[in-house]
Amino acid sequence: MSKFGDLMQSFIMSKPQRAGWFLSKAPASVLEKLGKKNAVALVQEAALKVPAYQDFLSSRGVDPQKIKNLEELPMTDKESYLQKYPLEELCLEPAKKMDIIYRSSGNSGIPFWWPQLTSKDKTVSRYFDFYYKYLLDLEKYSTLVVNTFAMGLWVAGMTIATNFKQVALTGKYPLTIVSPGSDIESSLEVVTRFGKLYDQIFIMGYPPFLGNLVTQGKKMGIKWPEMRIRVQTGGETFSEAWRQNLREKLGITESDLLAVTSVFGSSDTGSGMAGFENALTILIKRLCSRDSQLCSALFGSNRLPTLVQFVPMSYFVEEIDGEIVLTSRSGIPLLRYNIHDRGGVIPFKAMLEKCSELGFDLISLLEQNGYREIWRLPFFFCFGRMDAVSIDGANIYIDDVQAALSLKGAEDINNFKMAVERNKAQNMRFVIYVELKEGFIKISAQDKAKLIKKYHNIFLAKLTDLNCDFRNAYENNTESCDPQIRIYRFGQGPFTNEENRIKRRHIL
Repeated sequence: MSKFGDLMQSFIMSKPQRAGWFLSKAPASVLEKLGKKNAVALVQEAALKVPAYQDFLSSRGVDPQKIKNLEELPMTDKESYLQKYPLEELCLEPAKKMDIIYRSSGNSGIPFWWPQLTSKDKTVSRYFDFYYKYLLDLEKYSTLVVNTFAMGLWVAGMTIATNFKQVALTGKYPLTIVSPGSDIESSLEVVTRFGKLYDQIFIMGYPPFLGNLVTQGKKMGIKWPEMRIRVQTGGETFSEAWRQNLREKLGITESDLLAVTSVFGSSDTGSGMAGFENALTILIKRLCSRDSQLCSALFGSNRLPTLVQFVPMSYFVEEIDGEIVLTSRSGIPLLRYNIHDRGGVIPFKAMLEKCSELGFDLISLLEQNGYREIWRLPFFFCFGRMDAVSIDGANIYIDDVQAALSLKGAEDINNFKMAVERNKAQNMRFVIYVELKEGFIKISAQDKAKLIKKYHNIFLAKLTDLNCDFRNAYENNTESCDPQIRIYRFGQGPFTNEENRIKRRHIL
């Protein structure tokens, strides 16, 4: 975004009351136009200041002096842009102007570094103040924030710790943050040792970890329904059944829409939240989970995606060929950056109209539940990557699993598919389906058990070797991330009619 856009955001977001008024009163079309204008200004700035982007545009015949519309510009992504240039040539400012550096594992676990601008982190802390005041009613309840995201180089844990500390330092709210990281025992110790000192406990983490945390806490005697618990996830999607299951374990009523929420963010999106759930998005997802016609009308599928609203002045989101494309100011600016997540964008007015056509008055339904502050922000929805599945915050790419097929012991594997599936308790598990080559007419139960063990060890060894995000997730949450192997004879089960496909599908 332009420097003017940064200043405007700083003014609007400097006070939560002002931000809430602006986002709920300004016409939706105005917010979207401001976002696009700021995105164009950022691209123009990058074309002058970022050597890599200058070369990228030049190689595609784009004159930086004539940039007026985003639609005229080529998209960037990791393969075509970020991995083609030295890090210092990708940055908007010199390294000495960056305040922190995060790391992500790129495709097939190749690490990528993300420097962050000091000005960006200041903006993010203002969004934290605004959003979490709304979400947690911070002025009313003393709050213990338990951050279970991985710490160190990883963006989520460090962002949460840093920005909640900034909110606490304002002195406006009785708020304390503690960051045990992805350690169930330490996290539960924090809850039992300090939870009773606060009006509410806000626990943040990946969905599988949080599900296991609540289950283990109940086993050790924690009476969750007797406490005011708020939960927020990030890093991957979850089903409405999982949300409802967790709500029931925590003793949360049906009308309390904000008890279990999610945000959309990744290392690629910098230290901010590209999108966030609120009462409106959760209501829409709840309605869609009960009405397949509404779900199909909004998302073109009976499958429920992640649905969030976004502030277009901070992250300008486009839908191009069914994928999510972002433009945002950061240490390495995102410039029509394709994150390769399948999804789409729905303007605020269009969302209300589509729901109304099928008999759902969203504003009235929210007011019936006691929610009156409705932000006129656009929505985007996300089904996940086309070349990966995500578990406990780690993307597992097709190439990661494919690499294991060249190892000794995997000679009889013809094909594979992978998925993240939910068990009866709605906890997510990582699953690899294996198709054996032709010739295996019948396999005894004993031989099948041996193959499952062998393939499990082969895939696990390669995944932990190649993908540092998966390795970290596996160490912190083995139960969810440990590969579950399911074996099928040639052409059976999920591999039926697969031989007729020109291109194999590896994601279920």
